[in-house]
Amino acid sequence: MSADQPDDRQEYLHERRLLIDWEQSASTSFDKAMLTISSGALALSLTYLKQLGSGPPWHWTLKACWVMFGASLLSTSWSFLFSQHAMRRQRGILPLDKQGPRPGAGKGSVANYWGCATNCLNWMSVVFLTLGVVSLAAYAISGGIGKVQP
Repeated sequence: MSADQPDDRQEYLHERRLLIDWEQSASTSFDKAMLTISSGALALSLTYLKQLGSGPPWHWTLKACWVMFGASLLSTSWSFLFSQHAMRRQRGILPLDKQGPRPGAGKGSVANYWGCATNCLNWMSVVFLTLGVVSLAAYAISGGIGKVQP
């Protein structure tokens, strides 16, 4: 059996569609998780300002964690917009639609820079979140959290 037979082609397309759906679901879950964790960590650190140590409450590690959590939220939000552009670009790259070849489709550069930028923003979001957690942990370990001010 060759891959050109209709049954093999249909099976291939079905499996491809499943993989695309799973990837979309995972991407949505990732974006929601990044937004939830970043905003929750930022809110938690701001909520406990009264309990921050006897030292200056605006210690550089605390400021760093706020900046990193904020940067994580921004990069995740920007990735939403970039992914929309990436999908539009990918549709323009695809040479066929249901009616057959589209004029101009598939010509020129086939790179989807919006997709690359979206991926980069997602990784930046993970890095910023990690750095924010590390900064908050450094602040907590240095004695900034846990000492209730009188």
